[in-house]
Parts: sequence; C-alpha cells; structure tokens
Amino acid sequence: MQEFDYSLVMHKKRVVFFDGDGIIWYPRGRKKETPPYLIYRKYKKERDYLPRLKLAYGIVKTLKKLKKEGKTLILISTMPYDSVKANKLLDNKIRYFKLDNIFHEWYAIENIQEAKGLFMVELLKEKNILKKHALIVGDSYRYDYLSAKKVNIEALLLENPYTKIFPKAKNIKTIKNITELGGCIKIGEDDWSKYPLGMKRNL
Repeated sequence: MQEFDYSLVMHKKRVVFFDGDGIIWYPRGRKKETPPYLIYRKYKKERDYLPRLKLAYGIVKTLKKLKKEGKTLILISTMPYDSVKANKLLDNKIRYFKLDNIFHEWYAIENIQEAKGLFMVELLKEKNILKKHALIVGDSYRYDYLSAKKVNIEALLLENPYTKIFPKAKNIKTIKNITELGGCIKIGEDDWSKYPLGMKRNL
C-alpha cells in the first residue's frame, strides 16, 4: 500500500469525486469494523436513518478548503433503487446535512461495481476534462478504487477496518484520514490507522 501525499498530486486535479457513506457521513455509534451501508438494511425509511447519520470528522472544513482552491466537488453514490427514487433520496440527504452549497453536483447511480468508473468517464467527457485531472476518494476497494483504476482515473482509498482488497493488488494509494485531502491533517474519531486493511468483508 502506498500512503498518499496530498501535495504531490492534488494540486493537478480539477475535479474531485467523493463517495457518500463512509467518506462524507456514517452511522452514529457504529462499530468501526461495520460497513456504513448496513444501517439502511436496519432502517428503511428516511425519517429513521437520517437522524442516525452524522458527518465525518473534519469533512466540511476539508471540502470548503478544496472548493476554495478551485476544485469541482462531485458526490457519487451507488444505490439499489431506480434512478428517480435514488436521486431523490440522495438529494434529501445532501440537503439534510446542508451540503448543497458545498458540492457542485451529486448523483445516485446503479448499484454495480463498475458503475462509478463508467459514470465518471462519461461525466468528464461532457465537461471536456481529461481523466488525469480527476480523482475519486472512497472507502470501498471494489466500488470506488478498483472501479476508477479500471478506467484510468486516479483513486484514493480511505484506510478502514471493513474493506477487503484483492491479495495481488499492488501500489494502492491510501489516506489515513479524510482531512489529509485539505492539507489539514488532524487525528480524530475517523482515524483508521490502527486498523489493518483486509478485514472480513469484500466491498
């Protein structure tokens, strides 16, 4: 695994994509080895799961700093619903956390492993932005990191205790804390550095 140095690459990026669950928000009081998305299996309705979610430590400050630097911030989240319902649920979540004035765009997409990579390629084409000027930050090796790498988009994986990676995978770029993206490294409740990658689940 290759620890990421913010100063080496981030200044070249024009667009930064973010995953939602586990990166921007996560369930309150959950065990660190429990994947964030499991909350939606227990609580099916918005009125039940929204109050049980909280923003990740330092994420608002980090996003604001990146936006001030001129980055276009886009959130993409896979959801097991039709497009209309999925985008409405994501829009409600963005507005619940008052992130609609921070993110430039947000999209809910098909819940398959390749979806984010393919979606980013098409969106970058529409915006006439080269892939080398984009980056995605996620907590799932398969849905975020590998999906992006397969289409030659740079990716960062947030180290966590619930993601399992392929045994043969090499040169994986990781960060220990989301605040590293803004150059304001600070250890907080979302620091996963004491946990090894590769525990239990195949995300």
